[in-house]
Amino acid sequence: MTLDISREQARRFLALYHFTPTNVAGTMERLATVQYDPLNPVGRNSDLVFQARVPGYQVDDWQKAAYSDRLIYDAWDKQACLVPVSDWPMRALIREKYRPYHDREILQAEAEIASGILETIDARGPLSSLEFEDRQRVGADHSWYGQTRVKRIMRSLWASGLLVTHHRKNGRHYYERPERVIPVQHYQGTPLLDVEEYLRWIITRRQQAMGLLPRSAEAAIWCSCGTGAENKVALSQLMEAGVLTLLRVGEKAVPYYMLTSTLDLLDAPLPAPRMLFLGPLDSMLWDRK
Repeated sequence: MTLDISREQARRFLALYHFTPTNVAGTMERLATVQYDPLNPVGRNSDLVFQARVPGYQVDDWQKAAYSDRLIYDAWDKQACLVPVSDWPMRALIREKYRPYHDREILQAEAEIASGILETIDARGPLSSLEFEDRQRVGADHSWYGQTRVKRIMRSLWASGLLVTHHRKNGRHYYERPERVIPVQHYQGTPLLDVEEYLRWIITRRQQAMGLLPRSAEAAIWCSCGTGAENKVALSQLMEAGVLTLLRVGEKAVPYYMLTSTLDLLDAPLPAPRMLFLGPLDSMLWDRK
């Protein structure tokens, strides 16, 4: 199905889809992923995302859902993100195949140290990189992986699913084995290993995060979504199945996808006007074109 809508309708839809007030759990159910960034000029991105959608939200409120209630966990998605813990079996191919290529290089080069880190955590429980004596610096100052060898290895083990974030202190990860963190019903869930099915699933997740997904979305949005040819096939399959609807927006008929289940929002009344501050990595702003 293809629909023609105005730019004004598209703006109204995005306002309703993203900013109809809800709670932390409701935000995760709606978006399915919230990008995490440790930089904190006026608030970390995750807090800004929730603050724009959750009335009365306070800094770090999401951590209870993540580290006490275990409804959310830290995972590699578009980048480092918070995702529903029920996604664990669905993300098996990300941990195996679609994680950053640097992780394979790091773990191959430092296999003995990586094994020692896992053995130490097995024996002692959740640890950060600070609990290890090895302080050798190897990374560039701007490296997301960290500047020490141990931190880089732990981040690589995290991306591969051999470690997960147990909790944080002042933003610092304390890592633990996944079987001791992920609720058993999800940890032992049947992993999604069929590539075509996985691609349809992850592209649907991207659609959830953005609300409107442009056909020409920048490359970073397709991270973990396979090749261009593969996601083109997956999008066609999702259209055929009725999961996605193609929109032509404005006089130029710019093509966007939306979840068919959200079509009713095109004609829904707007919420009361209010001022919101959006983080630069809010998923509504992922596509900057």
